[in-house]
Formats: sequence, structure tokens, C-alpha cells
Amino acid sequence: MKKLKIVFWPHTTNNKVASYRIRCKKIVEELANNNNDITISYSKKIPKVADILILSKRYDEDSINKAIKLKEDYGTKLFLDICDNHFINNNNSRANQLITAINKVDHVISSTEYLANIIKKKINKKDNITVIGDIIEKPSTKNYKLFLNPLKFLEYHIFKYKLINKNTLKSRRFVWFGNFQGSYSNSGMSDLNKIRKELEEINLNYKISLTIISNSKNKFNSIFKNWKIDCLYIDWNILTFSKILMLHSVSIIPVSKNDFTYSKTDNRVTASLAHGLDVIADPVPSYIKHSNNIFISDWKNSFLKILNSDIRQQEKINYHVINDNVIRAWENTLISKLNKE
Repeated sequence: MKKLKIVFWPHTTNNKVASYRIRCKKIVEELANNNNDITISYSKKIPKVADILILSKRYDEDSINKAIKLKEDYGTKLFLDICDNHFINNNNSRANQLITAINKVDHVISSTEYLANIIKKKINKKDNITVIGDIIEKPSTKNYKLFLNPLKFLEYHIFKYKLINKNTLKSRRFVWFGNFQGSYSNSGMSDLNKIRKELEEINLNYKISLTIISNSKNKFNSIFKNWKIDCLYIDWNILTFSKILMLHSVSIIPVSKNDFTYSKTDNRVTASLAHGLDVIADPVPSYIKHSNNIFISDWKNSFLKILNSDIRQQEKINYHVINDNVIRAWENTLISKLNKE
């Protein structure tokens, strides 16, 4: 029997881009391991043939036209996976391209319920939407890849030395990670200004440190140059991120309230919990489902609860179960929709 051919066509194959890693690359790897009845891959260009084509955050006019041609020639089923709200400005070309793409594909996969509801308001295919969350990137326990890269190995150990020199108590090491600015201007590293006052007040009685893991040292310098806290910066890198995260105890995730940030997935919360950190976050809809396991806002009191306790406040999450459910949802959605439509 002919194997089902499934191809992901992502908007980028840059490992620095989280949406590529956790909504394409990792999904392909796991699906390939779980099912012998399909051949699955991701491609930098449109494939010559496929039973299912997943446009992973790719919806520009040229890509959609090529996908439609593949559908006309081979009967390929077209899926569009969206994990960001690019409807922010209804008058911009990006929003218009997204609306056109959604109306032309066979099925849409949204990363959150909040985003799915926004999509339903914008398009006619209200029933052709499935919500599938992000896979969780597991903590890194292997050192050999870091050993094989002397520069990153040295960078990690220099940072570790600086961090310990600034703050010997792991329980008082805070961390924020993410892009310095998302697709929407009112998001990213600047969100930390929302809780500057609380952090500086806490620092008067507790010597804390704040590490920023991001992709702009210039942005870091512009935001934190006058802060009354020991702040450290290190560039995000796939080889060092997990190990650097585990040098800390508390992950802070302040978020500005808007339709872009409220559409985001819970990947920063789940990554933090999987690495054993306590989490304090603003009430983004996807974060609220973790409310029994994280602190939601009430920043100063949340800081005090964590800093005055001798034990970890929150339990690690079982990322194996969560990831299995995500992969099963992808598999069921792709196969069932192919058979029904």
C-alpha cells in the first residue's frame, strides 16, 4: 500500500525561530517516529508532490498560488498552521494575505482557542479550524554538542561565572526569555517595564538578579541601563539556552494586554515549568489554564511568596504526556481531515 506523503512547508527553517522548531521541525520528527504508514518531512521549497501540504506560518500570495497549483495537479489537501495574530491591522497587506490564504486552504490549524475565535470572525470557514497547542522543548541533558562548539562552551561558562558572582543564591535568580520584539510593537522585552517598580522594591530587601535571554543586546542596554537591579544579558542559542535557564529559579513573564499577546501560546510557561522554574505571569488566556501551577500577576506578593519559601512553589509539568497529546492531535487531524474532505 502506498504510504501517505505529508510535507510541512515552513516560512523559515531558522532554528532561532521558535515557531519553526516547535510547530514544524519537532512535529515532523515525532510524527515520523510514531507512524510507519506515512512519509513526513519539511521542505524549504514547495514539494513536487504531496497528499497533504502544511503551510507552516506561510501565507504570502506566491506561496498560496503555488500550493493551489499543487492541489489542482495532484489533489493535495492544504492545511495552514497559524500561531500568531497577524490580523492586528485590518488594512495592512499581511492581514489581507492571511485572510485570502485561510479562505483558500482546506483546513486551518490554530495554536490557541483565542486565536481560533479571531479567525472565525474574519473568515467564512468557521468549521474548518482545529486548535493544536505547542510541543514542549525538553530540558537538555546532553553536553556533547556544547563540548563540540568551543565558542559556545566558553560563552556558557563565562556567563555562569558572571551570574554566580552577581548572585550566589539560585533561589533569587530571575530570568526572562523571548524575542526582544514580537510581530507586534507593543510586546517583547519592553513588557518588563510593567513590573520594574515591583522588582526594584523587592530588590531593596532581597538581593535578586535578572537575566535576559534574547536577541538584541542594544534593546537590553536601552531598557535596563538605569535599573536598580543586577541585570545580565546573553544571546539566545539552541546549544546553551536550556542549561542557562536551569541556572535560575524564577521565570517572569509580564505581558501587555492586546489581541496579539493574548493570542500567544503557553510555550514560555511550559518551557519554564519543564526546566524546574517557578513562574509568575500575566493572565494571557493560554497561561490561565496553568493557574494551579503558576502565579498569575499580583507581582509583589508573588515575588514574596517565592522568595520567603525554602521549597519550590510549583510542580514540574509532565511534558511527555503533553507532547504525546500534541502529536496525537496532529496525527488525528491530518488523517481524519484527509479521509473526510
